[in-house]
Parts: sequence; structure tokens; C-alpha cells
Amino acid sequence: MSVEKAVSLFFSEPFVSIIISIASSFISYKCAIKESREEHRHEIDRLIKEQQLSIEREAQLYGFKKKYDATADVSNKLSNLASCASRLFPRGIEFLPKDEEKQMEYRDDLYRAASEALNSAQLSLKANTPFLSDDVFDLGMEIIRLCRAQLNYFQLLYGDIEKEKSVNSDAYERTEEISRQLDRALNLMKRDLEANTLLKEPDQGTAK
Repeated sequence: MSVEKAVSLFFSEPFVSIIISIASSFISYKCAIKESREEHRHEIDRLIKEQQLSIEREAQLYGFKKKYDATADVSNKLSNLASCASRLFPRGIEFLPKDEEKQMEYRDDLYRAASEALNSAQLSLKANTPFLSDDVFDLGMEIIRLCRAQLNYFQLLYGDIEKEKSVNSDAYERTEEISRQLDRALNLMKRDLEANTLLKEPDQGTAK
């Protein structure tokens, strides 16, 4: 076949149509491959984003649980301490055993319970410090200071059986102050937990 005939055949309408059809099919194939790759890339990006959000959510839940557990432990220990310390010098009528020896045993029990509660509260506050606000920690320390003062005065007053028992009014005022400070601490801990973003409903207006 001569060159002229080959060129003429190459540019003939049937041959050109075949070439165009093949090229069009190849371009369509390339476009389909590109589109498929884009879809896969978007799907992979979506899955990665969902996984990241899931990890972040789990981290938030873990952090909130740690804060909740810490707050619950501290509030329970401080409440128990305040209760035990308040029984050392209660406001109002105090009912004591009539027998003097029984009174000593009763006061020994009060002192021992308050001492144990003080130690537990101190340990709890120290162990959970990273999860507490500064205000909560400071109030906890103030409650512990007041209760320690009650314990020291109780021991001073009743440690010597020969000493005349006359309770200073400051002891009763500390009992009321302990109650006030505990209320403040508990309210503050509740506010801190409620302020946590996990307890808030998502803002539907900003959702996209």
C-alpha cells in the first residue's frame, strides 16, 4: 500500500470516527477513574474525620468522668467531715449519757470519728486537686482548717478530766461557719459540673 493511500485511509471518515470513539472512550474512562478516586478520597476523609471526632468525644467523656468522680469523692468526704466536726460542738441541745464514764467513751468516739474524717478529706482533696477548680480547692482547705481547729479545741477541752468544762462560744461559731463553707463548696462543685460542655445541649442554630 502506497503512502498516499495509507494517509487517505487514515483520514477517511470511518477511520476518523473510530479514532474519535476510542479517544472519547479513553477520556470518559479517565474521567470516571478520576471521579471514582475523588469519591474514595472524600469517603476516606469523612471516615478519618469521624474517627477523630469519636476519639475526641471519648477523651471528653473520660475527662468528664474523672472530674465527676473526683468531685463526688471530695464532696462526700468534706460532707462527712463537716458532719463529724459539727457533732463535737453542736448547736442546740446535746444529749449526753448520764454516766461520766459513758460520757468519756462517747466523746472519745466523737473525736475518733472526726479525726478519721479529717484524714480522709485531706487525702481526697490532695489526690483530686487536678480535677478541682482553685475556688473549690481553697474552700476545701478552709473547711479542713476549721474542722482541725474544732478537733484541737475539743482535745484541749476534754483531754484533761480534771479541767472544768466551759465551752468557748468560738467553737459554736466555727460549727456554723463549717456549715456555711460546706454549702458554698458544694454549690461551687455543682456549678463546675454544670458548666461542663458535655452537659449542654448542642446549639442547633449553628449546625451545618
